[in-house]
Amino acid sequence: MTYQLITTSSALAAFCAQAASAEVLAVDTEFVRQTTLYPKLGLIQLFDGKQLVLVDPLTIDDWSSLQQLFANPSVCKVVHSCNEDLEALATQHLLPILPLIDTQLAAELAGWGGSQGYAKLVQRVCAIELDKSESRTDWIARPLSALQLDYAAKDVEHLLDVYQALKAELVAKDQYDLLLAEGEHLIARRSFALPLSFRHLELKNSNLLTPRELAILRELVSWRQEYAQQHDMALGFIFKDHHLLDIAKRRPGSLESMFNIPDLPGREVRRHGKTVLALIEQAKALPLEECPQPFYHADVFAGFKEELQRITNGIKAAAKASGIAAEFIAVRRQSTEYFNWCWRVSDEDRSQLPVPEFLRGWRIQDILGNISAVGTDAEGNYTINPMSREMALKEKIDFDYIFDAVGFESLLTQLEQRGFDPANLAYPGLDEYLEHQLDVFKSGAPIDVETISTNIPKMMQDPALIQQMRERGELGVVAPEEAITRAQERMQIPEVPEGGVRVLTADEVRQMA
Repeated sequence: MTYQLITTSSALAAFCAQAASAEVLAVDTEFVRQTTLYPKLGLIQLFDGKQLVLVDPLTIDDWSSLQQLFANPSVCKVVHSCNEDLEALATQHLLPILPLIDTQLAAELAGWGGSQGYAKLVQRVCAIELDKSESRTDWIARPLSALQLDYAAKDVEHLLDVYQALKAELVAKDQYDLLLAEGEHLIARRSFALPLSFRHLELKNSNLLTPRELAILRELVSWRQEYAQQHDMALGFIFKDHHLLDIAKRRPGSLESMFNIPDLPGREVRRHGKTVLALIEQAKALPLEECPQPFYHADVFAGFKEELQRITNGIKAAAKASGIAAEFIAVRRQSTEYFNWCWRVSDEDRSQLPVPEFLRGWRIQDILGNISAVGTDAEGNYTINPMSREMALKEKIDFDYIFDAVGFESLLTQLEQRGFDPANLAYPGLDEYLEHQLDVFKSGAPIDVETISTNIPKMMQDPALIQQMRERGELGVVAPEEAITRAQERMQIPEVPEGGVRVLTADEVRQMA
C-alpha cells in the first residue's frame, strides 16, 4: 500500500479533515525510550481506510487538527497495545483519544489469548507475516530510510482488518460496548497518578521492610522520581529499584558505607551519595509512629500471599460468572494497586490515593460492585472500608448477610463457596437498599455510612418502611422473596425472629468465613 509522508502542519490538517468523515482510524506510533523517562516520539502512523499517512512529529508545529480528530466522538480510534503509544502521544498533548479500541485487549476479550502481538493477529486474520526487523531502529534519526517507513506503514495497514474481525466476534457476544468502556478507562486512568509520597508501595518486596526502612525508602523513591522528571532520565539510570531497597535496609551513614553496598554503582554513589545520606538522616529522625507500616488492619489481615490469592480467586469467580476473560478483567498491576490501597496505607492516608481501578468504571458495576460498607471519610473522600465480618459487627451494622467488604474476595466467590447461585441471595429490602447505595456511590454522590447502618435494622423491622423507600426510589432491583428461604436453607442460617433483628454472634461469623 502506498503512503504519504506528512512533514507540514497544513498537510496534517488536510488529512485530518478527510479522516473526520471516516468511521474508524488506525493509529500507531514509533518512538525511542532508552535512557529517558519520557518517550521521544519519532513517527505517527494513521490510516482511515482510504489513505495511509506517516506524520513526522519533528517537523509539525501545529497539532490542533490531530487533537480535534483524536477527540472526535464519531471516529473510532484503533490502536494495538496502546499504553506506550498513549505515553508517546501525550508528549505532544494529543490526548484524549476517544472512542478508543485496543486490539490486544479485544483479542483477550474475544478469547484469542492474552498479550497477543500485532504480528500474530495479522497472521491469524490476514494470513500475512510481517517483517519486524526494524522494530528497534532509531526513529529520531533523520532521514528515515524507505525500509523504516515501509515497516511503519505496515503497522497500521492491516490494523483495521484485525479490528473488524474482532469487532464481529465481540458484537456477537454482546461485549463490544465493554471494550469501548475499557478504552474510556485507559484514557481516564492517566489522570489518577499515585502521589510521590506513596510511590514506594509500587516497589516489589517493599512490604518486607520495617517501618523505619519504609520511611527511608519513601524518601528515596520520591527523590528519585522528582530527579528523573527534572532531568528526563529513566529511573534505572539513577538507581534501580533493588538498589533503593538495599540502601533502605542497610541505612548507610557515610559515603564509604554506601560504596560497600554490593552492586551499587560507584558512579551514582559519587553523583548522588550526599543527597541520599541526607534523606536517610531525615527519615531516621521521624518519630516511629509517623513511619509507614508494612501493613495496616493487622487484626484482620490474613497475610500477603493469602490476601493476594483471595483477589485472584475473586477475579476467577467473576470471570466465570460474567463470561469475561479473567485476563481482561484484571492484570497483576491492578490487583497490586487494590491490595496496596486496602492494606498498605492508613485510613487517613487512603483519602490521598486515587480510587483503585477495581472500584472504577465497569469493574465496580459489573464485577466488584457488591460491597457491604461504603462511606466517606472526614474530608468527604470516598472510601471502601476493608471491614472483616467481626469489625462490621463491632460497628453495629446489624444484618444477617455481612460480606467481607474488601477482603479481596468478590461477592461472587463468597456465594459460590456457600453453594448457591448469586441471584438467590436476598433479604427483603436490604439487598435492594444496598444496591441503591452502590448506584449512588458509582454516580459520585456522597454516602453517609452511619445513615446506612441506622436504616438497615429499621428496614428489617418495618416492612412498611421498605415499601415507602421503594416508592421514593431508594431501593434497587427487587429480588424474589422465595430466594430468602433458599438462601437461608443453603447457608444454614436461622430465620430472623418476627418483628426483630438477630445479630450474628462472633462464633457464627467465624463459621461463615
